Amino acid sequence: MLAGLPLQATADTQSPIDDPVLLTVTLTDDTQQEISVRRFTLEQLAALPSASFSTSTIWTEGPQTFEGVWMSVLLRDLDVTDGTVLLQAFNDYSITTQASDFVDGGALLAYRRNGVPMSTRDNGPLWLVWNYDADLAFRTETIYALSIWQLDRITISR
Repeated sequence: MLAGLPLQATADTQSPIDDPVLLTVTLTDDTQQEISVRRFTLEQLAALPSASFSTSTIWTEGPQTFEGVWMSVLLRDLDVTDGTVLLQAFNDYSITTQASDFVDGGALLAYRRNGVPMSTRDNGPLWLVWNYDADLAFRTETIYALSIWQLDRITISR
């Protein structure tokens, strides 16, 4: 369910040059009409409850430590409990899933890898990752396809 989040005024959504927007989340209704838009800087994402874990990935060498916010926490912050979630990267790679797929301890919206913010060159600044080493269920083609890096847009539709 999408709660009626207020549409933020332009002045509220702009960030200082030194703190750019990393993620834009758009909430739409069942007719694809925009309900609201939230823009998150690194500082705003880091202000949400954070989590971290170390895991190996199929894209990197050796274990990596990721820090970020659980997608389930981000969705709760947006008052989203269900709906279709479209995740999009800088290069327009996109994948669609359901909000209910994002459970506590599942997908982490990582903004740091090995203690430092990720550059675009290093799959950042945002990378949706799972603790692949923790559970065989996180080592499937479906999960790998959802492991989108350079994530910059999310659209949630009822």
